[in-house]
Amino acid sequence: MDKHNTKLELSVVYIVKNGGYLLEKSLASVFRWVDDIVLIDNGSTDNTLAIAHNYHARTFHELAHHDEGKLRELALAEARYPWILVLDHDEVVTAELQTEIQSLLSSNPAPTAYWIPFRNHLFGRPLRYGGEQYRKLVLFHTSAIQLINTAVHARYQARNKKTTKKLNSFIDHYSYQNLFQLITKFTDYGIRLARQRYEKNEPLSLKKLFMYPLHMFWARYIKDKGYRDGPLRIVLDGAFAYMEWLSYIGLLYYLSVHGPHRHHNRHV
Repeated sequence: MDKHNTKLELSVVYIVKNGGYLLEKSLASVFRWVDDIVLIDNGSTDNTLAIAHNYHARTFHELAHHDEGKLRELALAEARYPWILVLDHDEVVTAELQTEIQSLLSSNPAPTAYWIPFRNHLFGRPLRYGGEQYRKLVLFHTSAIQLINTAVHARYQARNKKTTKKLNSFIDHYSYQNLFQLITKFTDYGIRLARQRYEKNEPLSLKKLFMYPLHMFWARYIKDKGYRDGPLRIVLDGAFAYMEWLSYIGLLYYLSVHGPHRHHNRHV
């Protein structure tokens, strides 16, 4: 592959496990216009590393023992530049967003963080309703953010929320690829969310166990008009309800087996 000579002093960072063909699609959307790609491999068993090397990404692997927060800290530490764009393997930068970022960073902006809109896809089709278009803080100067780690997702938070800005163009997110991947994804989320609820000593009730999943489905499919995306939204919003139910079944399991969570006091 030919590399263009003029590239932005921007580091794109990934945390990946078994990225497959979507990783290649994501890398192709940034390869020709950014100067640094960092990929932290979290124990892939497919051709993730070969794909990354084909796009001249700097790879760091055999790190499967770290949680997501630690992996994201490592990615930022390995980045060559203070301006960072954070992508997952199933996220693709649109041509419009590329132009917007190039124009922005070429103007030498003050260090801050930018909210970028995401456009989710279900089985290859874009979604427009029911909470599936949102913004994430994924373009930033490292001095402007801090990393917040949770059991389900680590996220970046602006040190000064009043200085954050918004971009207009989308990242396309191919989060829901097929039925098997969808169920696997939400099962994993439900298990991790159960652990998070347990560690926060969240109380359990029959209402949470039975009514919260139904409310999750109603809120996404009816209240937020997910039905306007077509009948397949029933599958997606049912998966969200399943995740909610599984998180409380998991909490019930933890409480039954281990009893209430005990916080360990740490003295500094």
